[in-house]
Amino acid sequence: KLMPLDYVGDYDRSLWIDANLQLKVKPSTVFGVIPAKKQMAMLRHPVHDCVYEEMAACAELGGHYSDRLDKAMGLLAEEEFPRKWGLKQGGFIARQHTEDVEVFCKVWFDICKKVTWRDQIVFPYLLRSIMPEFGLNRLFTFTNPGSDFFRRKDHKDG
Repeated sequence: KLMPLDYVGDYDRSLWIDANLQLKVKPSTVFGVIPAKKQMAMLRHPVHDCVYEEMAACAELGGHYSDRLDKAMGLLAEEEFPRKWGLKQGGFIARQHTEDVEVFCKVWFDICKKVTWRDQIVFPYLLRSIMPEFGLNRLFTFTNPGSDFFRRKDHKDG
């Protein structure tokens, strides 16, 4: 999911789509609406716009998330990460296979290994605190998830 350039060979771009999303159009249609200068695109999170809200929702799941979420909370508190900064959905990622995207994804993967595997929790931190220029210049956000391109199936639906 985070390191596609290691696995998809010589393709110029790729899509990651979680099992709870179904693409309703051809992948070329999705890439066709992403501005050319943007190298990566994600969906706005359908429920939360705050990483702290997302962590609280994950904590309710319990299990192996708790200790890693504490680590993530500590990191965000140390950085004085703001509430309501925005949140992307990790279930959809469109990428151009560029050097910048490869570096970004490696840093994202390394942070996930150190902090938590909940990639959408560390993503805002990565954009704001480590690689803000990437987010400003290279990230495109679909602001109306599910409307024209995707059909969403809730996790609880099985």
